[in-house]
Amino acid sequence: MNQPAKASANGAAQRVEALRRKNLRLALVLVSIVATFLVGFVAKIVLLSHP
Repeated sequence: MNQPAKASANGAAQRVEALRRKNLRLALVLVSIVATFLVGFVAKIVLLSHP
């Protein structure tokens, strides 16, 4: 009787872990996009501030 409960708990844990990995990957992609825009913005300010 305990076996199906263990299997479903294990499956739920695997789904949670997979979701965490997907969320981490999405977060890293978004951070890299923000960092790219920030570097570009700073470079634009520096390059356009010199006459």
